[in-house]
Amino acid sequence: MAGDFPEMKYKAQAEAPIPDDVSLLELADQVVRGKIKLNPQQTRMLIEMLPYVAPKLLAVGHGSFNDMAFANRLDRAIDRTKKVREPKQKLLEDLRGRR
Repeated sequence: MAGDFPEMKYKAQAEAPIPDDVSLLELADQVVRGKIKLNPQQTRMLIEMLPYVAPKLLAVGHGSFNDMAFANRLDRAIDRTKKVREPKQKLLEDLRGRR
């Protein structure tokens, strides 16, 4: 029964090096469009390197400080957070008195 099937031989594909003058973004574009086929190691390298070459997120800070300096606004914000954290003594005394 095994003699009915033709003998199959594995043909390794020749690995084409990535040209030096192609950026990773161009390479990714060519892969997506099917113009180039990468081996698994090259594909993994491309996936791992893209976030460093073309990050998705950008942090932007903007604000207006009219007559207040940044330090003054920061001190006010810290004071506001301290007020939230302080327990209300009156409430605790009321609870103790009910026992």
